[in-house]
Amino acid sequence: MFINREKELEALGSAYKESKAQFIVIYGKRRVGKTELVKQFFKNIPHIYFLADKAPEKEQLGLLSEKVGLLYKDQFLLSRGFGNWQRKTLMADGVHLIMRN
Repeated sequence: MFINREKELEALGSAYKESKAQFIVIYGKRRVGKTELVKQFFKNIPHIYFLADKAPEKEQLGLLSEKVGLLYKDQFLLSRGFGNWQRKTLMADGVHLIMRN
């Protein structure tokens, strides 16, 4: 159940509408709905949700490659994926995703 988070959703919405890049930290005790807040906010916005886990590095890189490839309909990423975690910059429709190890 997702209730009583209107202020937080409004704050995320205001930040999202800004033309400048921002880094937003969402913190709090465990099991209070931080992840669900992010999922609810982005439910109607194209996005990539990637949660790293203890799976092998190559497997995680493959999953991230697939998510990015699907969102941007990039056949190269879908077929070959990222080779490693070295600096990657993706640009599409004004969106920048930079990953570094």
